[in-house]
Amino acid sequence: MSYIYKVGYESFEESPSDLLESEINYSQIEFDELVSNCYAEIYNTFKNNTYSPPSVSNIYNLVRNILVSKYSFKLVAEQCSFMPFGWASIIDYEDWKNEVVDDMQLKLIRDKCSLLN
Repeated sequence: MSYIYKVGYESFEESPSDLLESEINYSQIEFDELVSNCYAEIYNTFKNNTYSPPSVSNIYNLVRNILVSKYSFKLVAEQCSFMPFGWASIIDYEDWKNEVVDDMQLKLIRDKCSLLN
């Protein structure tokens, strides 16, 4: 049996993440420890650098790569996703209309819900 884990980071501008697969069933605490240890491992290579310490976003890809190479996680390809803009009304086509002009999933939800009115 394999288990799926999500790693990434959040900011006001972006929230990239990756799905990883492992044969090991980590608890949340164990997974938190493992990932934070990977950040510390990367930091250890930068700590004597004369530049400022790296941010989470600067080293995230390196951390993900350690999880894959050192701890045998596998990157999982996402087959499909359904992620409409979350702040918009599901029935009011005018709500957030400038921000969601290309959000076809939100349009699909609104179309389906409008049929119920």
